[in-house]
Amino acid sequence: MEHVLFRLAGALAARFTGNGTREDDRVIEEWVDGDERRDALVRGLADKRRFEAHVEEIRSYPARAAWERARSRVTRGRRLRRVLYPVAAATLLAGAMMVFFPRGATLPATGGEESLFSSGTTGARLALADGRVMSIDKETTLLVTERDGTTIVVDSGGMDYRGDGDATAGVVYNEVSTPTGMEFPLTLSDGTRVYLNAESRLRFPVRFTGATREVELTGEAFFEVKADAERPFAARAGGVVTLATGTSFNTRAYESERSVVTTLVEGRVALVDGERRWEIAPGEQGRYVKATGECDTRPVDAGLYTAWRSGKFIFRNERLEDMLSYLSRWYGFEYEFHDEEARDVKVGANLDRYRDMEPIIRMLHDSRLARVVRSGNKLEVYSE
Repeated sequence: MEHVLFRLAGALAARFTGNGTREDDRVIEEWVDGDERRDALVRGLADKRRFEAHVEEIRSYPARAAWERARSRVTRGRRLRRVLYPVAAATLLAGAMMVFFPRGATLPATGGEESLFSSGTTGARLALADGRVMSIDKETTLLVTERDGTTIVVDSGGMDYRGDGDATAGVVYNEVSTPTGMEFPLTLSDGTRVYLNAESRLRFPVRFTGATREVELTGEAFFEVKADAERPFAARAGGVVTLATGTSFNTRAYESERSVVTTLVEGRVALVDGERRWEIAPGEQGRYVKATGECDTRPVDAGLYTAWRSGKFIFRNERLEDMLSYLSRWYGFEYEFHDEEARDVKVGANLDRYRDMEPIIRMLHDSRLARVVRSGNKLEVYSE
């Protein structure tokens, strides 16, 4: 029951702030399940005027302490749980509001001040088969012909590979990479659309031949695979292959991270490692551990893992160290933790990807989760 209550608190907080997803709605509806008392509680907690009337009083409590106090009450015993359930749910919503969506999470930068780590932009590097490397930004217009005759068109919509090419020229590979603070879209020769996140690299043939359409990924990318049942699409990353015929999925496979994480939005994919195979359905995620070769699948809210594609950062109960690691790829900052406790602080936020980092720093400060001090291009992080 405890984990249901904490999921409910996060879902209610998300709905309250206008950041709810379909999965949040499902969690709330399943909990209410026609119960009039629970429905009244949900409606009461969603009353923004009532919340705002007491918001300063609520903010006077340390967020983590209130959260842990509610957890201890909920888990004290079955009978006590029934008595305190409505009270605990309300307390947890307040805690979730402070911890998951704190004040300042969407506030603009203060006018007149130097921008605090500007957001990333569109851009990439294109490495051609002959060794030439071209830098591309959102203003670049380019027309290149590869040695097999394939045409590469670059414009405001990204990069597009066109033409059948000359089969006698053999397989010709290109590589598109995104530096820190850059993202880039491209369309492969089969019509598959790929969106590369920051610090990512995709190696691929300019013209697909053979029984599969295989690409190699390091970093993170969202794939909209062109349907072709006769030739599966194979994205190789971190020792595992994501196999698809026509589908949309996100794969995160940074070299510094211990797992390859594939989240399926629609269609169907399989993660394949040699003779082993794990099937994934829409709304599920496969997490492949590089060191052991083991993989587990679980249901998730896919929107949380693909939010970057729609210009958002959404974090739910994320370790602060993991969150800063992810954000540093986009904002290009360094960070250092000065004690172990700060690394494991759990945070959540729904933030605009194309704004600077001031709302994020302010969020941490206002929620009293951690103390962050800027020193040039570096963030020094301490426990509160």
